[in-house]
Amino acid sequence: GDGYLQWVGQVIFSKLPIIDSGVVHYPLPAMQEALIRADIVFNGDTIRIYNTHLQSVQFRKKEYTQLQKIKERDDSLLQNSINIFSKLKKGVINRARQAGMVKETLGYSVYPYVLCGDFNDVPNSYTYFTIKDGLQDAFLKKGFGIGRTFSGISPTLRIDYILPQKQFYILQYKRIEKKLSDHYMQVADLQLSPASEGK
Repeated sequence: GDGYLQWVGQVIFSKLPIIDSGVVHYPLPAMQEALIRADIVFNGDTIRIYNTHLQSVQFRKKEYTQLQKIKERDDSLLQNSINIFSKLKKGVINRARQAGMVKETLGYSVYPYVLCGDFNDVPNSYTYFTIKDGLQDAFLKKGFGIGRTFSGISPTLRIDYILPQKQFYILQYKRIEKKLSDHYMQVADLQLSPASEGK
């Protein structure tokens, strides 16, 4: 109606040359979620950057209101809990399927890689352990505190990750607490180990 066009998805920006790229679309009911990659030339080496966004719980304002009522033990506690847990269950099932696809795709990489993304799941989840298997977690290596990356409903929600392969040294990790969105930015400085160069 008003001519406003909105695009939602993932993007990878690079100051260095991108020589190839690709995308893996997740099956329905995923909407804009995908796993994207860019092969980047750095000092004569090629490294692969993956970026993904996994199925969210898709809470709307109504669900946040229901969560507040549960917290306050409102009379509608049972019905509110059923609604919340129904969405949580759907999210877990869909993310499990997507996590398997991510793990399989990473296994095909011919270059050293770093996976970044919003997993919409916490570090003790099936999603996290499936994807992280064999990778480093930049926050665990160089971060501190609880590492909150989502500024919404919980003060302890870490759902965004930077996961380099073990061929990378993690030199620094920072979380930038600026309210530019409902997520906080993460920045990591990485160095490819000399043994990996030229592979």
